[in-house]
Amino acid sequence: MLKLIPGIGRVRASEIVEEIYEQAGQLKFDKFIGQGFYDQLQTLREVLQRASEADLPPHEKIAVIQDYYRPLLDRLEADAKDREKDIHVLVALSKTYHGLDRFIQDLSLEPPAKAFQNETSPLVDEEEEDALVLTTAHSAKGLEWRVVFIPHLLDGLFPTARSLRDVFSLEEERRLFYVAATRAKDSLHLSFPHQVSTYEGYFIHPSRFMRHISTTCYGFQEEETEETQE
Repeated sequence: MLKLIPGIGRVRASEIVEEIYEQAGQLKFDKFIGQGFYDQLQTLREVLQRASEADLPPHEKIAVIQDYYRPLLDRLEADAKDREKDIHVLVALSKTYHGLDRFIQDLSLEPPAKAFQNETSPLVDEEEEDALVLTTAHSAKGLEWRVVFIPHLLDGLFPTARSLRDVFSLEEERRLFYVAATRAKDSLHLSFPHQVSTYEGYFIHPSRFMRHISTTCYGFQEEETEETQE
């Protein structure tokens, strides 16, 4: 970040970082008064202090950084407009979070993909009858579709077998299931096979997450087989 400032290279950036360490993490740059980059260094300091305010939700923190970063992006990158779309996705995702820790944790698990560069609108024409978007629950946060399908809902697959060993991991999977289910505007389709065999086990039981759905909220339709069609 420091090397984005004109006049600061690798050596000078190392000196600034060392000064921050000596100041116990405080952003005090008096040592560099009179240097050509000092004013811009102070601007960066103000931006970081503003973004670190505890009462700011994640999307406002990102907005502070975005305002600082946009002119640098235009100056340094030929594909600045495309790169800025990724920032817009980041902002859109962050608006669903109230705390920074959870947002960073989810983002580190699965960063936003360029497939969703139109913020909350998937890159498909919803008028097309054959339009289909494949996504994970993590990447789907902040997005919506008229119809959503969640497949493979067997215990051991969703939630995963590994999460069943730890209550905190299980609750994280439950939260992801809620995220996936609430992406649907009009209808939600939950499906599961009769059985699945993997190196982790043999799974035949429907996901425990579906047990808490009231029977008044859905209808059940068994898949047709060649035998039933005959």
